[in-house]
Amino acid sequence: MPEYRRRSFSQLKSWAGCSEAYRLERIVRAPRLPAAWFTHGIAVHAAIEAYERSGRTLTPDQSIEVFETAWSESIMKDFDREPDLSVWMTGGWRKPETDIELRFEEGKAQVLAYRDYVAASGESIWIAPDGRMAVELEIEFTLSDVPVIVFIDQVIITQDGRLVVRDLKTGSSYNSPLQLATYDLALEAEYGIRAFWGDFWLAKKAKPSPPVDLHPYTAERVGAWYAAMDAGQRAGIYVPSPGDHCRVCGVAQWCTAIGGVEYIPNSQKEIAS
Repeated sequence: MPEYRRRSFSQLKSWAGCSEAYRLERIVRAPRLPAAWFTHGIAVHAAIEAYERSGRTLTPDQSIEVFETAWSESIMKDFDREPDLSVWMTGGWRKPETDIELRFEEGKAQVLAYRDYVAASGESIWIAPDGRMAVELEIEFTLSDVPVIVFIDQVIITQDGRLVVRDLKTGSSYNSPLQLATYDLALEAEYGIRAFWGDFWLAKKAKPSPPVDLHPYTAERVGAWYAAMDAGQRAGIYVPSPGDHCRVCGVAQWCTAIGGVEYIPNSQKEIAS
């Protein structure tokens, strides 16, 4: 029986999308192939967080320095884990080394574009009633008796005074409204406040997505989905979902549904021997 633990939107997304990939990544901890897009996202998030936490006082050069430091730390961890670049994943048909170089430059441009956007937007970062700045805002709460943890990228105050929950995206597509709804329900549980609107800041376009109406996402409705995922994992239900997305799955090499090699954790190998 899996150990009971806090759930998150990323767990729900992974389990609902391909629960076999969820099992490989999160239960048996199969090694994941590196991809520069992970470092790209980490470094952009780090630079934007530092800029906002400084009260937007960091200079452009200082923002880029934060990005480069976070980039170096993340990419070197992946290099240490897998030094053979030929097996790294890329988002297209680029060579991995080219992908790394281009994402490094793209990420720095996105950090500067974010600064330009907020300077012109009239938006500000919300300060929660307990005094915390709503940047990477950590909240633990319960949905349908399931413990859930969130790290909300941002809660902003628009120029006309509305609250909006926001997630920062460096990829080509943005995520499910359910992610924003989970954030909004966390605000309600922690502070008794709901924004009822959310969006994704799209780094590739240097602007937010159209606003997402979160009114239909009640605690009961969203909680039922988390409870279903929680019950499914606790029951050991894992079903593969082969498709085009397998090309960018970091554990595809271990997926027997597409001809991969079954992953056996070291602990089980030792027992077998």
